[in-house]
Amino acid sequence: MRKILLQILSFSFIFMGIFASVRFLMIKNLINESENVLMVYAYGLGHDMRTFSTIFLPIFLCGLFSYISLVFKDSKYHAMGGGNR
Repeated sequence: MRKILLQILSFSFIFMGIFASVRFLMIKNLINESENVLMVYAYGLGHDMRTFSTIFLPIFLCGLFSYISLVFKDSKYHAMGGGNR
């Protein structure tokens, strides 16, 4: 479970860094200096996080459900007397 979470977070940070650099180049070339650049970054970062959470949600849920099923399987095994004797 930790490995899945680490992979999701690392891919999210890598892609957010790439998108932030692309957004910087876009702002540099398209927007006048008089406009509020900080709001553009804040809105773009929020949009990126929403997109990544939608993309990585199925992977996270599969990992979570497999972890939960292992916990129940292990506790069921020990409850039936299959533990240490």
